[in-house]
Amino acid sequence: MSKNIAVDVGFGFVKATDGNKEVIFPSVVGEGREIRYKPGVTINNDAIKNLFAEVDGEKYFVGDLATRQSEFLQSTLSGDRTNSIEYDVLFKTACALLNNGSTEVNIVTGLPVNEFTQYKNTLEKMLLRIHKIKLNDISYSFEIKRAKIIPQPFGTVFNLLLDDQGEIQKREYVNMKIGVIDIGFRTTDFIVVDCLEFVDKLSSSTTVALSSAYKLVGHSLNERFGINKPIYQLDKFIRTGFIPYKGQQMDIRELVGKAFALTTNNIISEVSSLWNIWELDQIIITGGGGVELYAYLKAHIDNCVLVNEGQFSNVKGYLKLANRSFR
Repeated sequence: MSKNIAVDVGFGFVKATDGNKEVIFPSVVGEGREIRYKPGVTINNDAIKNLFAEVDGEKYFVGDLATRQSEFLQSTLSGDRTNSIEYDVLFKTACALLNNGSTEVNIVTGLPVNEFTQYKNTLEKMLLRIHKIKLNDISYSFEIKRAKIIPQPFGTVFNLLLDDQGEIQKREYVNMKIGVIDIGFRTTDFIVVDCLEFVDKLSSSTTVALSSAYKLVGHSLNERFGINKPIYQLDKFIRTGFIPYKGQQMDIRELVGKAFALTTNNIISEVSSLWNIWELDQIIITGGGGVELYAYLKAHIDNCVLVNEGQFSNVKGYLKLANRSFR
């Protein structure tokens, strides 16, 4: 019997679930090699923090391990990456982390709204085949039998609408006209769903997203203090509000607040040009960036709500749709 899974290879993080287990790791791949010396004393024994993959004979560090140990990182922000080595390694790693011996898999995943039509068929072709990966010295082989690809924010809609078995649980959404603002790392997606119909003319994507705020913080750190860090290394400092500087922890919360406010203003401008906000029954905020920017967004939008799962809302919706579609 095939196993249903859901995978979201985001530009910031990879999220995946099979209903029993959830995994998340940074969307970063680097060259893998033997580390010359391991002290043998560590507090970091979490396997997901130490992902070492081998695909088609090539070795890679993945996620946090790549950030720590790889000199050259693949963390592209381009849309055309569904055929890339980076995407393949990240995708297979996520599937392997969920694998409990299954050899046949069904999957639902998503693409940004403005990339959906262009890359849907390419991604489907990449998915529907036998996949092999060696992860942390364990070999995995599985075949994806069936796949469904949807516009990413629809994952949140399905997560709200359906129960874990894929049955409709909240019928109020059937008759509502809702907007979804899905703020990811590289893209923010906007969709309108009217009585469960996707309103194409009111749905779009923008590259104003969480990475926009990260870039602003990075520029400010460089200009003020000469600190030069790529945006994929800024995440933990932005989340905590402090960065090490000359042996001390420097408070950057003011810089972060200004960057988040400016990014939110740009997102609101995009929304206002696309929607008449007053026509919508509800606006749902989702995505990892939605969690970070919600406090700023609600100052501009009266009828917006933040979904509980935030970063996992889309991928949980993917799994519910898989359970409905693949029975």
